[in-house]
Amino acid sequence: MAFETIYNKVKKSNLIVFFDLEGTQIHHYPISIGLVAYEKKEGDIFFSVDKKIQYKAFINPKEEIGSVVEKITSITPELLEREGESFHEVVKKITTLLRPYHKCYISYGNLDIKMLSLGLNHHDETEMNFFRNVTKNYFDFHEYLFDRVVNEKGGAYSISKWMEILSLDMPGVAHDPLTDAICLSQIYQAFISDEDRAISLMLKNYHKNKNTSSYEKEVIQQLFAKKTITYEDFIEILKRHL
Repeated sequence: MAFETIYNKVKKSNLIVFFDLEGTQIHHYPISIGLVAYEKKEGDIFFSVDKKIQYKAFINPKEEIGSVVEKITSITPELLEREGESFHEVVKKITTLLRPYHKCYISYGNLDIKMLSLGLNHHDETEMNFFRNVTKNYFDFHEYLFDRVVNEKGGAYSISKWMEILSLDMPGVAHDPLTDAICLSQIYQAFISDEDRAISLMLKNYHKNKNTSSYEKEVIQQLFAKKTITYEDFIEILKRHL
């Protein structure tokens, strides 16, 4: 089936939670979180845009924000003093909000998981249960895309660049965690909606991609088995790895 890798990650869930965190400059303690969650049918990879949950919160920091982070995110000490909540209260609200569902959590890079872990009080069962649930049902969409699609230098595309590539409109201000979570949900849905476009993106800078060993192993196996391999055979192999 198309996008089998994604299917195996999300098939058991009936809610996909896209989330993003902003953290302090030095140790990446969380200072803000945004999430958007969509209901879906178990066994499907697409979600319903009509059944949506949104949440955003500011978190009291464990250290100074840092001037670079403050400039990029517009999150200031005054804002956190006025609107910041404890990490525990934020976790409780998210847990209550998402409790009825079987969830799959998706972010763009595992730094978000690191920031969650840094916010934890390891003696607090509510926080630890939440973190265990996230990590058990987590899918790093940055890793998934970077294994398949690279830029002209062999690097990963940013969220804003993916929005441009997939002709998607930015729904808000960049580096706002809720905006970034919504962007990620749109990138996910757009990428899996067009298998041929996904293959085209894989091929565009294929010669710069250092993550192709699994595809090439299958090419060699097929070459030994059939004594020949066509371009169409190669495309079919790529499709099996989507």
